This record gives sequence, structure tokens and C-alpha cells, in this order.
Amino acid sequence: MFRTPRLPMFDPMSANLGKIVGRITKRPRAPDSLADTLRMELRHEPLRIYADTCTLLHDSGMELLEALEEVLPEFGQKLRLFASVLYELENVARKDPKLRPSCEAIREKLWELEEQGLVQVIMGADSHFSDVNFLAKFISEMQSSNLLLLTQDRALAETAAQLREFVSPCISANYTIQVKRLTPLGGLEAFRNTTFQEVNYDPVQSYRLCTDNC
Repeated sequence: MFRTPRLPMFDPMSANLGKIVGRITKRPRAPDSLADTLRMELRHEPLRIYADTCTLLHDSGMELLEALEEVLPEFGQKLRLFASVLYELENVARKDPKLRPSCEAIREKLWELEEQGLVQVIMGADSHFSDVNFLAKFISEMQSSNLLLLTQDRALAETAAQLREFVSPCISANYTIQVKRLTPLGGLEAFRNTTFQEVNYDPVQSYRLCTDNC
């Protein structure tokens, strides 16, 4: 639906030149592929993976979903998404026509992955904002599983990274919460306080803030 149709056959010399120019101008990639990085993460079983809206709309968001499509079946795993994330994708598409194609392409890919049994949509306590849902779910799930949150949102990342320590006096949690983000080169790296920009609950503005500074 969103793919450009193949062009008619053209001169081989032009094709070779196009390949050379493409190699020169192509955005540099991270040393390790997303698929390889995800394989390393998925070895820390049991593990549950969550992603937020900003991550899906990152420049490498589609590449992330394609890497998950490759890797998740190897481990019998799923990507978990709150229904509020899907709501935010719709909200971004409605508010910003420039982002509508990206939102629709991501939603279409998520639908394909759900059909394959690789995405699980979860209803949260709040149907509009994901952060509340992530934190409420993590408090219960970190008692039985390691968690990996993929987010570009500094506020959510900081809270999730400290959640285990915060609730430790009341809840015994033997598992970890890892927080990672997509990098400008399309890799995946651990959350660091200095690399995230503050965002707010408006998904359109949040997307711009967290992607402009990645």
C-alpha cells in the first residue's frame, strides 16, 4: 500500500551509477544490526518487550519492526503494545498530515505482525496516554519477568528505569527493567539521562521533540 511501484527497465550503466551513488549517500548504519542486538536482549529470559509511540515513529521505527519480525519467532516472543499507543498513532496522523503516511505505514505493519502472532495489544487503565499504562503494568510484571522498554521519551525512561528501586520496600522484584532507545544510526542503546529531551503528553509534539534530538 505504501510501497513505490517498480520502475520500468532502464540503462545498466545508470543502474550501476545509481548503486554507487546510493552507497555514498546512504545514511551510515550502526555496527550491529537491530536483529543481532535484539537477539542478545532476548537471551535474557524470561523477557517481555514493550514499545512506545515515539519509538515506532522514529526514523528507524519500521526497521525495528522488521527486525522484530525476523527475531521474535526464533524465541517464541511477542512485542507488547498498549491500545493507547495505537490511539496516539491515530491522533498524530489526524493532527499532522505530514506524519500521516508514517503513522499509517506503521499501523499497517503492526497489523501484519499481529496477524502473525508477533504483536499483542493490551488494554490499559488509560486509553489515551501510554505512560500510566506502562508503569502500572511494569509494577506487576517485574515480579515474574524481565522487561525491556523501547522508548525515546526521557520522562518515561527515567521513571521506568528507577521503578524497581522505588517499589522495592513494598514489592519483592527479582527481575530487571531495561530501558533502551533507537539511535540516529538506527541502532539500539541503553538509556542515558543526557541523551533524552523532555516531552509532554501531546503525541504529535512528543514525537517531534524526541526524534529531533535523537
